[in-house]
Amino acid sequence: MIQRFEAYHPTRRPRCRFCRTRYIILPKKGPVIHVMEKLLLKLNSIIDIKFIAAYPIMEVIGTTCGCLTLTFVFGHEEAKQLIMECSPVEAASNCALIGYGLLYIHEITWEEWLLHGLRRCSRLPFLKGVFPREYPNSLTRRRKRMWSICSTIAGGALLPVYAKIIGKLMFSSVESPVNQLLLGGVSFLAVKGILKMYYEQKIYVRE
Repeated sequence: MIQRFEAYHPTRRPRCRFCRTRYIILPKKGPVIHVMEKLLLKLNSIIDIKFIAAYPIMEVIGTTCGCLTLTFVFGHEEAKQLIMECSPVEAASNCALIGYGLLYIHEITWEEWLLHGLRRCSRLPFLKGVFPREYPNSLTRRRKRMWSICSTIAGGALLPVYAKIIGKLMFSSVESPVNQLLLGGVSFLAVKGILKMYYEQKIYVRE
């Protein structure tokens, strides 16, 4: 019991649960151990160890995703030439920015904010029949959005694939592959958001 108490409260002295008398524990830790424990507690409160441990992994994932995106869009030789023209630090930073950008774009929930705004404007005549009035407790009734690291990474990595496929099918007249990719990505996100808004509205009306 004392060892468990010291593990959770290293800077406090344990007491008896009934008479509240302090225990005398031998041998004592000494001033060096006390200083080290206080320093560790202070560092743990200031620095997020989990974030520091996960940062290199996220950096590798973002850089790899950026490199694969460049290769997928421009082809192997042109992407290699673009990367080799930059310094190693610039190339890694640019690829990481591309990877992080894809992840953040995939996680933007613009459709939820738009749907919420349309519900707030349901008093307008042309919206009253489509969007019922949103009650104050609707935010608590709304289903919590499932968040998963795996789905985020997979969605961000597959976003260029969907964008390129839709760009080739719908915007084949556009000559620039970058513009074609951007138009395909915007179209994919728009259709996906509209379908998600339709699904959420149906669930909201049924509830």
